[in-house]
Amino acid sequence: NTLMTDRKLIIILYGLLILMLYIIYNDLLLFTKDGMEDTAEKAVRDAISKSGYEDLELRRISEYHCPRDWNQDDKEVLTLHCSASALFTDGTSAEVSIEQKEFRKPHADRSGREYMRPYKIIFSVTIQELGPDCQGEASISRIINI
Repeated sequence: NTLMTDRKLIIILYGLLILMLYIIYNDLLLFTKDGMEDTAEKAVRDAISKSGYEDLELRRISEYHCPRDWNQDDKEVLTLHCSASALFTDGTSAEVSIEQKEFRKPHADRSGREYMRPYKIIFSVTIQELGPDCQGEASISRIINI
């Protein structure tokens, strides 16, 4: 009977560990530059899937550039105009316009200094070379929004 209880406890602990790892991945890693680039890539894939180009596949995006306007750093909703280059499996490429909308709220770090922390970012992309209607979207959100 204690063996059965020990197995249940181990299963619960593994479940909690997996949940913690997922939260760490989602809430920390997705909000890094690499995580944002991956999400922008998902938005490009979404645009291609909606475009009608059935034989076109994205290999990767590169040259992801998202300049920040530090004068707007205190806004709760910050809109950034970003860009990237999409490389397709057929060897062609296209420029991608990315509107990155950050929803933010005040957050204090350990020293008590306040800054605006994003809790949700929506990536809206347009691939003009494939047509003005070639648009897609992807987003990331924090699971724990303290």
